[in-house]
Amino acid sequence: MISVFNHEDNMEKYRPDWLPLNRERFVDCPCVLGYVGYSTGTHTWDVDVEENMSWMVGVAIESVQRKGTNGLPSGVWCIGYDREILSVTDPLESRVPLHGFAKPTVVRVNLDLSAGRLSFSDPLGEMVYHTFTHNFTEKVYPFFYNECSYSITILPAVESEEK
Repeated sequence: MISVFNHEDNMEKYRPDWLPLNRERFVDCPCVLGYVGYSTGTHTWDVDVEENMSWMVGVAIESVQRKGTNGLPSGVWCIGYDREILSVTDPLESRVPLHGFAKPTVVRVNLDLSAGRLSFSDPLGEMVYHTFTHNFTEKVYPFFYNECSYSITILPAVESEEK
């Protein structure tokens, strides 16, 4: 398991010792990309968000801006939870609330690059929260945003299918 923490209070003080400024990190917001990017195939991962009250998970294009942005940068498709509202965001729209859903405990992200589909669902209840359709023209990476002191955790791998 891999967890994403937000240690904003200690970030500047401890960054040289424990937080590398690598290409996966965003400089001005609590975001990080997965290490492996995808340009083909079907890929699925589950994220435990149970205790966290302010998070986003999804994908970002390889060229997403990682420096000099105080908000969510363009080039991100995600689902998130904040202030008791579950919502989705894509580069063309602001946050769109998803009504009628309880706060998820685990979110499944399913990326099908051949079909141009990115879906978010609850793997425990098999409920689909939202599906984006988009033909990605560059490599995409798993995207994680955590604005809460509780971690979000990427659970052990779900099978991926390379095509």
